[in-house]
Amino acid sequence: MQMTYLPEDRLRWAFLATLIPIVVVLAGTGCASRAPGVALVIGNSNYLHSPTLPNPENDARAISESLAELGWEVALEIDPTRSQLEESVRSFEEALASSKKAVLFYAGHGMQINGKNYLIPVHFEPAPTIDLDREMVSLDEALGWMKRPHNQLAVFLDACRDNPFESQLARSTTRGLKIAERARSRSSGSSIRLGRGLAEIDTSAGTFIAYATQPGNVALDGDGAHSPFTEALLKYLSKNNKDIGWVLQQVRREVLEATDGEQIPWDHSSLIRPFLVNPKQQQAPPP
Repeated sequence: MQMTYLPEDRLRWAFLATLIPIVVVLAGTGCASRAPGVALVIGNSNYLHSPTLPNPENDARAISESLAELGWEVALEIDPTRSQLEESVRSFEEALASSKKAVLFYAGHGMQINGKNYLIPVHFEPAPTIDLDREMVSLDEALGWMKRPHNQLAVFLDACRDNPFESQLARSTTRGLKIAERARSRSSGSSIRLGRGLAEIDTSAGTFIAYATQPGNVALDGDGAHSPFTEALLKYLSKNNKDIGWVLQQVRREVLEATDGEQIPWDHSSLIRPFLVNPKQQQAPPP
């Protein structure tokens, strides 16, 4: 059946004919949603001078895949050397210049020395003359590099596992860690102190740090494919439009139940606005 149009109908269709191509172009280019942010995910499992940790590699790969599915630009590092680890952190620092949100996830061994935290690469080997700054990566310094006045940074540290390096380093300190290090300790009137677990980190505004367990405690690696902390994190991290604080509340509850109250995930926040890992817009109701 042939349809006839009134003059005003012709004007309406002519307008739509010019509008539709513009909408299609905008949907495909300028109005397309950008990546939520950048992420660096690190998993250290295959340590050369201590027993292998079964879960950090699995944890890092799963977190990386989850963030990538949400559109994040993700850099994944598995078992990096010390130089590779520092290079990755430096590259991540540079990527922050073009992104307002960032996520750093680390699974593996970490250590607290004199109240500061260090990430331990897989090639680390304690020795009487070890230079800590050359063999490990200072987490406190790395986070200092990442400070940006208008950026948001969420850090997840599944690095509080029972650490065999602590006893080895404790023996090394009796023989001398490093001449310069010992000299600094003597000049300050204190000795080198190895803390249990990780210490709390002073942060700048816009930073959120989540620990697998409370400061000074040791987290469990778990008997499954993932640690209890990462298992819970994977469950809630991708929830639509949920602030990171809400995510950690759910993670804390799940880990408490899974470990019979032995492990309490901890967080330290200086965020000044919501941090959404999955800022997915709700669909508008049909007209």
